[in-house]
Amino acid sequence: MKKIILSFLVIFLGSCVASNPDLMTPSEIIIHNNIAGSAQVNVVGSNERIIPNESFRQAVENALLQSGLFTGDAKEYRLNVSVLAIENPLVGVNLTAELRVRWVLFDVDQGQEKFNEVIATEYTATMGDSLLAAQRMTIANENAAKENIRNALQSISNNVE
Repeated sequence: MKKIILSFLVIFLGSCVASNPDLMTPSEIIIHNNIAGSAQVNVVGSNERIIPNESFRQAVENALLQSGLFTGDAKEYRLNVSVLAIENPLVGVNLTAELRVRWVLFDVDQGQEKFNEVIATEYTATMGDSLLAAQRMTIANENAAKENIRNALQSISNNVE
């Protein structure tokens, strides 16, 4: 019995990694104001077993390119992305991933912070998404990350000139 439980946990926990940046990249982002310049993205704080920092960084960079939020090289910005919390249930039929991320945009040329906001998102994956709990959790994590990126870039677009 212990071996069965241990095997289940290894399979479940080992499969929960949302590591595909393409599945975390939002396809549509509404940009109201473009920012003249380019941004270097830094991601820290993520749980590497759930959403690796590198995968999240790549998804943010993909979204920046696709959205056209930053245009040209007029200024240099640094976008610091700090994952504050990733919450996942251990069991359930409908699995909800909750993600809280602090987004800080720093104008390197002026030496000043232009944007600082915590974005919280969640996504619930159902049995319709997958029959496998581990796959549902991965889907929930990827979509919570996707919505977080979308909301953050839209908020930056709305609040930074």
